[in-house]
Amino acid sequence: MKPRTPAAVPASAAAGQSPLAPGPHPARGEGVTYTVALPAGMKLLNSNDTFPHWRPRADLIKSIVDAAIVMTRNAKVPKLERVVISAVYHPHDRRKRDAHNWSPSVKAAIDGIVRAGVLVDDDSEHVTDGGITLGAPVRGGQLVLVITPVDGAR
Repeated sequence: MKPRTPAAVPASAAAGQSPLAPGPHPARGEGVTYTVALPAGMKLLNSNDTFPHWRPRADLIKSIVDAAIVMTRNAKVPKLERVVISAVYHPHDRRKRDAHNWSPSVKAAIDGIVRAGVLVDDDSEHVTDGGITLGAPVRGGQLVLVITPVDGAR
């Protein structure tokens, strides 16, 4: 029998787990995630932003929704029933930040995912909030959403 090369060893075995141990089953949608990354450097809406008029805020929301539609389609995210959506904000530098200040941008991006046809609605029956965390710095800053099907729903 030919010895296995390190590349042929399953990730679970490399992590010290038995390759036969029960775990995520991609055919049932378990362990599958989809990533929707908005363009780096894109202007995002922050909870602390103030606008002298409603129009600039509405234009910014529309640009986030539109970008999320395009990036969701580019990521080839299939139609899903129920999901957990986690957001990662990658700031442009290493300063201390409150990750939840980007909630309005996350909401707009989720609206874009719905408009792209992935979800029927973004209500609590279809979407569970996975929270917002800070990621490693990215030049210009970037918002990334990670979509995880729930209970193998695809």
